[in-house]
Order: sequence, then structure tokens, then C-alpha cells
Amino acid sequence: MSSISQVLSRKGGTVLAIDADATLHSAAQMMAKHGIGSLAVRSAGAIVGILSERDLVLRLASGAGAVVVMTVRDAMHDLHEIDWDDDVRHAMTLMTDRQVRHLLVRRQGALVGIVLIGDLVKTTIAEQEGAIASLHHYITGQPD
Repeated sequence: MSSISQVLSRKGGTVLAIDADATLHSAAQMMAKHGIGSLAVRSAGAIVGILSERDLVLRLASGAGAVVVMTVRDAMHDLHEIDWDDDVRHAMTLMTDRQVRHLLVRRQGALVGIVLIGDLVKTTIAEQEGAIASLHHYITGQPD
């Protein structure tokens, strides 16, 4: 089973953050500009939550004007984190139990990345395909 560090080494560890007092409109523009679906939320220099596309959609559903004036703090969801050394299975269990799609990754307390459910699914599928290929080669006696 792969570790979160291996997932981040493939995808990169860039985490974009937005101030908790910024408007949802600013957050949506930032996500669109960078082609991403979530932002870390910071307040007084500390990461305090995550804002996802889903959070934006839920606020938009309450009224289109909300995205222009509502702050990120009012729409973000709780911070969910995992350690750099944890394995993918543990991360998937956390996401399932907490019903979230994003986990911030910390290494010795420092923020080093973010993993999405898609990153974990992609890693799991690659591992399963590798195991299937190994078994196929073992059973048939064909070299790799």
C-alpha cells in the first residue's frame, strides 16, 4: 500500500490558500484561475479550514448574491488532516468516515500538500493493476 508521501511525490505538494475574510467571489476566481477545486483557508497565519467547490455551490444555491458578499469563513468546512507517513488506505477511511474529499497533509507539523479522493483512487487503481499484472506473469510464466 502506498503512502501519502508517495502520492504527493507524483502529484506535487502545492497548496493554495486564501484569507478567511476574502469573499466567496474571490475564492471562485482563484480556483478558476488555477484550475483547482479547493483552497486552504488561513486566518492570522494559520490554516483553519478548507473551501471546496461543493462549499461554493451550496452557498450559491442559497442565493446568487451570497457569493459576492459572503466570506470564505462563512462557507468553509472543518479542517481534516493526515500525516505524510500515513498510508492511502487510512486516508480513504478518514475521507469515508468524515464524508470529505480533501485532506491537508502535514509532515512534522508543517503543511506539505493536499490529497483529493481522486488522487487516492488513482493510486489504488495503479496498485491493483500492478498486482494483477504480476499475478498474470506468475501464472502464465511470461516475463514482465
